Amino acid sequence: MARTSEKQTVLVVDDNEEESTALIRSLERRELDCFYLRASSATEALAQSSSDEIAVAVVDLTLDSELGPESGLSLIKALLKLTYPPRVLVLTGSHDEQLGIKSLQLGAASFLTKPVEGDHLAALVRDALSYTALATKYRTLQSEHSAQTLGTINTKNSLMRSALELGRFAAQSGQNVLIVGETGTGKGVFAQAISQSRGAAKGPFIRCQPGFGGFDLISSELFGHERGAFTGAIESRKGLLEEANRGVLFIDEVDELPNQTQVMLLNALQEGTFRRLGSNKELKSTFHLICASNRPLGELQSGAKLRNDFYHRIAHLVISLPPLRERTEDLEDLAMAFLRRNANDNDLSVFSISSGALDLIREYRWPGNIRELQATISRSAHLAAFRGRQTIREDDLMFDSKQANGAVGSFRAKVQDFEIELIRDALARNGNNQSAAAAALELDRTTLRRILARTK
Repeated sequence: MARTSEKQTVLVVDDNEEESTALIRSLERRELDCFYLRASSATEALAQSSSDEIAVAVVDLTLDSELGPESGLSLIKALLKLTYPPRVLVLTGSHDEQLGIKSLQLGAASFLTKPVEGDHLAALVRDALSYTALATKYRTLQSEHSAQTLGTINTKNSLMRSALELGRFAAQSGQNVLIVGETGTGKGVFAQAISQSRGAAKGPFIRCQPGFGGFDLISSELFGHERGAFTGAIESRKGLLEEANRGVLFIDEVDELPNQTQVMLLNALQEGTFRRLGSNKELKSTFHLICASNRPLGELQSGAKLRNDFYHRIAHLVISLPPLRERTEDLEDLAMAFLRRNANDNDLSVFSISSGALDLIREYRWPGNIRELQATISRSAHLAAFRGRQTIREDDLMFDSKQANGAVGSFRAKVQDFEIELIRDALARNGNNQSAAAAALELDRTTLRRILARTK
């Protein structure tokens, strides 16, 4: 039978060439959609399996007259250890049923006693071909899925897939990583996903955000200090480098590190040792360094915010996260994920988003990226619930005009703004009667007045 690339392969292994040829001809008459190979020994069968991916192996147990059935059993073990093992069907003598059972215990799919009935064998081979076809499809789907995921992150976007591939490489190789992207693109979540994907090397995930404080405070946070090392150091403290030992140290907004701290961290990375502030004792810590910045890569490379030597030390691998406006394929999945999380966290019975609302979500430019999307879904779900709906509709979506102008507020600030919006809506419907509005919102009047006080 001529070989075609689409056909699966059935390998018949029997030391008797006449019998193996007869089996193949019997199967061919029953028009199974496959290609046939034969082997007369275990060595030949394994050689065939190394050059072809075998879907089904029909194995006679006695392949060597000196070794007896053990020769076939040994082959079964070897076949089932292959990366993509075939479905194994075993042929035994009429008095070897116990050997057939032993082959099943080793992992064979079925056994038949000789002489073999053609229709029975064909049915087993057809079933085995279906099984291996499903197994192959499953592996393909798993491979495609793994190419789109990192930790809990998944994507349909080609730019994000490239980033996830680099993230998987970073998790495997331990290369120092610099993640760049606009505010709200999920750099911290991405760093955690790399940490979660480190497998056996997984350790603590320690986060440092040096956006506030001077040299003493930030350096103390990273390296620790001894009592009296600087004003206010009333007791000794372990630093984040020590906490991150055998894990991941994630420095967000790394460009905010003071120049002196960059020098200290550079030395620690180069030498593998460091000292607490105010101490002469050298300490060791082995960690995977991941840094992040929302500044353009060219600006980070210029030397204006990061020393050139420090930049090259932390940026062995640069991963750029695309803004959400370039990930429109992922918008619906992200929105639904945030909606499900919001329903669980806040006990809201809002479970879907209308097609019209999804169209608006796709059309919006999302200057605040994923963080803004999360906040928008949260307040829209609360508004839909307030209006007695289980679905977010177009008029439930409230895009932040400040975000649209480029300013990024905190998630908590967005929730607070939404609370005020709800109260104003309730007041308008209740003639500005605070008691009635509070009752409609199931709040006490004191809480309502406290929230309104934020606007003054």
